[in-house]
Amino acid sequence: MVRWLIILLAAHCFSTVNAAENETQHNLKLLQEKLYIFRPSRNITDFSFTTSKGFQRKIKDYKGQWLVINFWASYCHICLIELPQLDKLKHRLDNKNITLLTIAVDMKPDDITSFFKRLAIKDLTRFYVNNDIYQSDLFLIESLPLTVIIKPDTTLYGRLFGAADWSNESTFHFLNQLNQEP
Repeated sequence: MVRWLIILLAAHCFSTVNAAENETQHNLKLLQEKLYIFRPSRNITDFSFTTSKGFQRKIKDYKGQWLVINFWASYCHICLIELPQLDKLKHRLDNKNITLLTIAVDMKPDDITSFFKRLAIKDLTRFYVNNDIYQSDLFLIESLPLTVIIKPDTTLYGRLFGAADWSNESTFHFLNQLNQEP
């Protein structure tokens, strides 16, 4: 009897691990299907945004690193779901060659700070754009949220419209795979 219980328990554990691996692979496939890869890449070194302290930053300031930039707005309900996930992801990306930036398209620094406090966001960057990002053809923004991935040479790798599950293990795995590319 004990032997059968051990066999059943082992089978259950194996099926649970296998199901988790299948779910991770499925989520990774969904993310890759939603990501539009630019071929050939577009150079976007001059795109600028402003820090919460009023300093101008450009994409070229991050040369040598992978950049994941999430454009969001306070009126975007999906963005409000993603921001806490991105905050947790940022912790996991520390000490990697990947920098995660979030850029508000509808708020100024003081508003972003109080907005992040309400959402319990602790570590995300507080950047915003000074111009009408929708008029820019750099990222071809049609809707929010929009996440763009920029290669270490400051060329656009790809963009992802709509929601992504940033808390999922497969997303972290995908970003780590990018970090391994030459």
